[in-house]
Amino acid sequence: MSDEARERAAARAAELQERHAALEQGGPVTEADAQRAAQRADEAHERAATAHTRAAERHEAAAQAHEEAARVHDDAAATGIGDAAQHRAAAEQHRERATSDRLAARADRNAADNDAP
Repeated sequence: MSDEARERAAARAAELQERHAALEQGGPVTEADAQRAAQRADEAHERAATAHTRAAERHEAAAQAHEEAARVHDDAAATGIGDAAQHRAAAEQHRERATSDRLAARADRNAADNDAP
């Protein structure tokens, strides 16, 4: 968590504690309170969507790295460098991991869509 996010979370926690104390003492719920709560919820959804989008981008980058590693192993097997069977097995593992990363990216993109305000 970044320092900025930590500070934002601490400020929000303090705000909620103050609001809770006011409500316990019978304080009214105003239109401004409701609007502020809705705004905070929208901001939280926006941050969550951004986090999911960034995670999806990282999963896609990882998938591309696995695909490249698989190509390197395929080339090594084809040119007779080392044990061809081991290279083919390693290439297959990298392709499986690329598939897993792409599925994770898709899940994160779906989550980002669901989080968007």
